[in-house]
Amino acid sequence: MSENRAGRTSNDATVVSEAPEPSSTWETGQKEQGSQGGTGIERKQILTLLILCLSLAIIVLDATIVIVALKTISIDFKISLKDLEWITSLYALIFGSFILTWGKLSDEFGRRRIFAAGISLFVLGSIIDGVSSNLTQMLVGRVIQGFGAAMAAPATLAILTTTFTGKSRNIAFGIWGATAGAAAVLGPLLGGYFTSDPTFTWRWAFLINVPIGAVALIGAALAIRESRFKDPSYTTDYGGLALITLGLSALLFGLIEGQTYGWLTESQPFSILGQSWPFTNFSLPAFSIASGVVLLAAFAYYDIRRARKGRVPLFDFSLLRFPGFRFGLLTVFIVAMGEFGAVFIFSIYFQTVQGLSAIQTGITFLPMAISVFIFAPVAGALANRFGPRWIVTAGMMLEAVALFTIFAITSTSTPIYYFYPVLVVYGAGVGLAISQLTSETWRQR
Repeated sequence: MSENRAGRTSNDATVVSEAPEPSSTWETGQKEQGSQGGTGIERKQILTLLILCLSLAIIVLDATIVIVALKTISIDFKISLKDLEWITSLYALIFGSFILTWGKLSDEFGRRRIFAAGISLFVLGSIIDGVSSNLTQMLVGRVIQGFGAAMAAPATLAILTTTFTGKSRNIAFGIWGATAGAAAVLGPLLGGYFTSDPTFTWRWAFLINVPIGAVALIGAALAIRESRFKDPSYTTDYGGLALITLGLSALLFGLIEGQTYGWLTESQPFSILGQSWPFTNFSLPAFSIASGVVLLAAFAYYDIRRARKGRVPLFDFSLLRFPGFRFGLLTVFIVAMGEFGAVFIFSIYFQTVQGLSAIQTGITFLPMAISVFIFAPVAGALANRFGPRWIVTAGMMLEAVALFTIFAITSTSTPIYYFYPVLVVYGAGVGLAISQLTSETWRQR
């Protein structure tokens, strides 16, 4: 290894980063934490964490900020509800399809490089959405946003894990998790504000990403060190990349569009660019889901065989042997589905059933956002004492109680103030669980 490189080796693979000056706070901070297991965080690490959290915030925010603005967008663009749902669906489809692919490529080509490229694309997509004059232009922007988010999001986690060690990593994961949870809930609040305030329009739900993204890019250039995962036996898994991307795209498309075009048989015709789905006895979503499952099964078979031949796979399925890793994957799926699903469903409920305005709907979620942001950092400290698994379990239990309660009390005449304490409890559960899921899953590796 050359003199201007510093490496951390695990088996035959090495995490390589540019070497800091001998007196730098980054190097001394890492050595002290690695040897003493302390929780002290150096100033440069704090700046790195702030940049990563800002970037993660706009990525997660963008999934929910447009929800309360959709009604206004439909009026401006004169589009139907069926067309409107693509504004949220397309972003989720692209993001979910490419996140694993770019997570692996960032390890190979450099995490800071991929992170910066992803944020740049995300900002470009936000500008296109903010100035769009019709649905087609907006969907182009959403594709670019989703692609950029898929590049940047996994890189933030990889940079976080190489920047923090020891007990300080639990604290960093707590703040990182708090940002993800709170951003998802604050999305409707900001979207409602931009939609309701005469000074702004719904366009600022996208344009707000531009200055934040610019700050993140400047901060990344100044504070974040380049790193990559070097393995002498690694060659790019192009077959795995193709199978996982196509499989996830097909599966997610089917799950998103099943309610519109039919889960089994066609409920309404599907057409794009003048071409229609030719079969009526089974729907396009059903075919898409089946194709996605087959492609994902082929991906698993392909990568398992690749690993048995001694070549590095895109996803190491041997990790599934560890109970903690399986527990982490399942739990993060449940938490994410619960939080994003609850925000989406109750945003619609508060506006259509309760008659709240966009900004009032956002304010209703504010107790949940505050609760997430309070309990996620606390979860890091508690995890150092009791262990991440117990904290995640406690968070899941709080979420279950809150969700059961909120659906039990929901009716057309339920007073709004009934929801506030339940949302606080739910936010506490999300804060405890989501912040330590990554820590527990990473520890099992």
